Amino acid sequence: MILFGAENSIFENELHVFHHGEHESPADTFAPTIQLNEWENVFTRSRNPTFSGHASDDIGEVVAIQYKIGDIWNNCLASDGLFDEQEEEFICEIENSLADGEYRIYFRAEDNNVNLTDISNYSYFDFLFLKD
Repeated sequence: MILFGAENSIFENELHVFHHGEHESPADTFAPTIQLNEWENVFTRSRNPTFSGHASDDIGEVVAIQYKIGDIWNNCLASDGLFDEQEEEFICEIENSLADGEYRIYFRAEDNNVNLTDISNYSYFDFLFLKD
């Protein structure tokens, strides 16, 4: 098993290269990026709305996408059934029924090198739930 790490650096976005044998491998120090699919409206009448999107990682593989409304992170599902590729489509099905109100849902991603989206880079979507 080869483990990659990063040194602390005063240069933002500096890419460290580690040597293994005759090959050079760049260290993966960045979390995957998330692009959310748009909704036609910012309101829903579904107590359990579904969100979807696309995640990609420059070097590693996407291994998890999570969402939260409130304080608890929940797992999303890979559209192909398994998070194991550099590019992944995903679906997030809200598990708990929503009460009437305004909501902000946050999303984060993790890659196979344990890079998790920083709080300052969470993707989010604001929406309104109104029952009939």
